[in-house]
Amino acid sequence: MEEAIFKVEIITPTIMGGANSGKLDSIFIRPTEIKSTMRQAFRLVAGKYVEHNKKGIEKLYELESEVFGNTQGKGKFRLIVDVPTNLRTEKIKLLPHKSDFSKFAILPNKTFNLKIISYKYPVEFYKALLNIAFLLGVGHRRNRLFGNMQIEQFEWKDEIQKIDRFFIAKRLKEIKTNNPSFACFSKREDDKENFIIDDMLLKDEFIPIKKQNNFDRKNFENFEFDKQNFEKALENLYGKVIHGIKEKKLDFILGGARPRQASFVNFSILKFNQNYRLFVMGFYYKNEKFKYNDWKNAIEEVKKLTKETFEKRGLKDG
Repeated sequence: MEEAIFKVEIITPTIMGGANSGKLDSIFIRPTEIKSTMRQAFRLVAGKYVEHNKKGIEKLYELESEVFGNTQGKGKFRLIVDVPTNLRTEKIKLLPHKSDFSKFAILPNKTFNLKIISYKYPVEFYKALLNIAFLLGVGHRRNRLFGNMQIEQFEWKDEIQKIDRFFIAKRLKEIKTNNPSFACFSKREDDKENFIIDDMLLKDEFIPIKKQNNFDRKNFENFEFDKQNFEKALENLYGKVIHGIKEKKLDFILGGARPRQASFVNFSILKFNQNYRLFVMGFYYKNEKFKYNDWKNAIEEVKKLTKETFEKRGLKDG
């Protein structure tokens, strides 16, 4: 058995329990919701190693059950959350163009301790899953700037390589596919990728945490959540990026409610050195609405609009 405790910083407003009711019980950081996104991170990498057919999906379930457990047995690790009493919540607009569409969110600029107890695999494996999970976002509206957290600074490619070791140890090899059944880090037969991750330095006007007067960079308490900046970021995300995509008739990449289809593009924010970076993540997988080249053109347009709106230029990250 191996144990480790990590200090997790909340980077963007987070909505967990109570997301659908609007009640203040959303203040609780829930291990189940963190585990749920870790499971998605696992699938993103596992998708490189299984065939995207019935047999492959059965293999995926077998691998996933070994780590996370299933109805027949427990997983090989536990998460224990130690949440401080000073977490604050506030109502945040989820859709800027709908003034009444808001939920209580846990505010950024606070930390909590997360303990991992591993019964089989190295803690570094779970930590890598956590890093990718926090990049994706945890909880409600996690693909639209909500629910980003951070243990440490990391390069996403390095974390994927750490997760790769789980599958390599099982003598699995990467399998190329032109039609993945779900979002994953797979490659196509021509070596093009079925995913894209792009990031940019975020303009100061959108940074969700501001420095107070006479601040000390080493003093965490001299920073506070800037609700105006965050809601301004949401307004620009919807007003310039998402609306821009719709104007160009490329809104199929945003998914849909009828039939229910998850978004094929994800936006998130993490801290890097003394700055913040905005990430655009997109995944292509088999669907009835569009083909790979359609997705590729649309995600490139998303990147272009996002950079035009959010990128801070002329400054090195550091």
